[in-house]
Amino acid sequence: MNSNGQLSIEFLLLLTAILAFLSVFTSAFSELEESSLYAIDVQNAKRFVNELNNSSKTLSLLGEGSQKQFSYKIINEWELKDSPVALIVHSNSGKNISLQLPENIMLESSKNFKENLIVVLKKENGKLILN
Repeated sequence: MNSNGQLSIEFLLLLTAILAFLSVFTSAFSELEESSLYAIDVQNAKRFVNELNNSSKTLSLLGEGSQKQFSYKIINEWELKDSPVALIVHSNSGKNISLQLPENIMLESSKNFKENLIVVLKKENGKLILN
């Protein structure tokens, strides 16, 4: 009977050690996941700015009323800021990165986007407007 009690205590000690080990690595993996998701979001934002740049060159050559729609899935939060015209990618941990939009693009107003970004770049009165 004494050996069964000792086995129970050893099992509980081993279980406690395993749970402590898992709890330490869970927080480390959580931070790693957040950093990875932020890096993906920043890459998507850079791709969006690059696509905006290419589309602005194309639309400037096309006729009045020409437009192009952009749609992106967002992981954290994106902010289109009108003064100066920039795209800011926010993270849950407080990290931010600001990407300059092409100089020939004007914004109707500043906007924040969560989950989905859907905007239209259009040519009106010879100017490129993003709304």
